[in-house]
Amino acid sequence: MQPRKDLSTQLSESSFERDEAFPPLREVGRTDVYDAPLSVQEEVLLLRRRLGKITRRDKGQRMQAGRSLWMPALAGILTLLMPLAVYTYLSVAAVPQYFSYAGFTTRAADVPNGAELLTGGFGFGMGTQASENDILFSYLHSQELVAHLDRKLNLRSHFSADWASDPVLQLQLAASLEQMHRFWMRVLEVAYDRSTGLIEMRLRATDPVWAAAVLDEVLKACGAKVNDINTAAFADAVGFAQEALDKANQTWRAAIDQVQIFRVANGIVDPAIEIESRMGVLTSLQHQLAGALIDLDEMAQTTDAQDPRFRKLQDRVNVIRQRLAAERLSFSGETPEDGKSFPELVSTYEALYTDLEFAQLRYTSALSALSQAQADAAKKSRYLAIYLKPTVAETSEFPKPASTAALAAMMGGLAFAIFSLIHLSVRGRR
Repeated sequence: MQPRKDLSTQLSESSFERDEAFPPLREVGRTDVYDAPLSVQEEVLLLRRRLGKITRRDKGQRMQAGRSLWMPALAGILTLLMPLAVYTYLSVAAVPQYFSYAGFTTRAADVPNGAELLTGGFGFGMGTQASENDILFSYLHSQELVAHLDRKLNLRSHFSADWASDPVLQLQLAASLEQMHRFWMRVLEVAYDRSTGLIEMRLRATDPVWAAAVLDEVLKACGAKVNDINTAAFADAVGFAQEALDKANQTWRAAIDQVQIFRVANGIVDPAIEIESRMGVLTSLQHQLAGALIDLDEMAQTTDAQDPRFRKLQDRVNVIRQRLAAERLSFSGETPEDGKSFPELVSTYEALYTDLEFAQLRYTSALSALSQAQADAAKKSRYLAIYLKPTVAETSEFPKPASTAALAAMMGGLAFAIFSLIHLSVRGRR
């Protein structure tokens, strides 16, 4: 049996934390400055001091633990109250709203060729369709459309009519255009399938008939936007061809004026006709000269050179030869007539006429190019094809208190769990 330890030894060997003001009690058989044995009263007093300190430390820890638990408790209460508040508001204060649906796409006006018929008409011209549908998709979310609808249907007054009873889901009173545009982004949902080019819209409002009227005006605005795009594309496609045609027309008109000036100045309509006329004169003179020579030879056989008829015939032959020589010289340019050489006139006219023909050919080509550009632009023009007209709802589908409250509860519970884990982690490190 082990010897029984006294009270001072048990206190010194306990798990209590030692106090610096009171050094540890001496063990059995220890001799130091504290050789004097402790009395029972001193041991009891020392034990009370140590127990009081432990009690104060435990009380401080309990108070600190109590202070650190109020935040998770408050978060839990808020997590429970948030779904209830959401459900109460959506059930009591929120105004019932209705959905209206509409859908459209853009189509080209041209007829598909044989390859498109074999493939069902898909895959060709998709780049232009996608580009215009992208423009319309952005236009549906634009501030320009909101301003247009506000001018036509007074969106501001309708969306803010129930703001007093439903300030969360309705537009505030006297809202600016920017605020109304942000609210429009909330109430309008647009689904765009890039593979097929189909665009479907869903608009919610407190009046189903008014919602359908708004979507109908939206479709009209989209149709006007497509027409504007076609007009701009037509102007761009035909503009260069029209400019080339104007230049060709100016060149052609200038060539015609030059030919007209030449004809007025020289009194010649067409040198070709003039040449034919002069060739006729030469041919006639040659025939006359041949007849006169024959007559002269016949007369020389019957009369002498002193005969007046022979001399007259000889004079006639000489005159024909002179005239024939003068006409031939006029073709060669050796004897100008009225100060102008006929070959030079013909050369000038041929140059002018060549320029005229070239200008006319250029004008014809430009006119053909313009016609082709107009035909191509007309084939590439697009129009708005509505496959789903605006619908009028009969039952309110928004808001949904139960599902929204359940979603709020789920999100709140998730947030509470994350907050609790963070709080416990921070508390554990302390």
